[in-house]
Amino acid sequence: MNITFRLTREKARLLDDILNEFGEEKIISTKRVLKLFKGKENLAVEYIALLVNLNLIKRIGIIEGKDFPTRLGKLPNAEDLMLIGGFADVHDMES
Repeated sequence: MNITFRLTREKARLLDDILNEFGEEKIISTKRVLKLFKGKENLAVEYIALLVNLNLIKRIGIIEGKDFPTRLGKLPNAEDLMLIGGFADVHDMES
C-alpha cells in the first residue's frame, strides 16, 4: 500500500510530540496522546493510524468497536527516527 501524506511543519511537530510523549517508556496510555490533541479524538486517531502504518508505534489494548486503543507501544523505528531529528528535521530537509 502506498500512502501519500503531505508533511507540513505543524503535522511534523504533532507527530514528533506523539513520539516524544513516550520519553524512555516503551508503552504509554493513549490518554497522554489525547491531551496533545486537546480532546479531539478523531484527529488523534488519524495521527496514530499514520504512525502505525509507518511502523513507528503499535496499538495495544484494542477494544472492539473503538478506534482508540487503551495504550500505545513504541517500536524501534521510532527511536531511530527521533535520533535523526524526527519528522521536523525530515520536513526541513525536504523544504
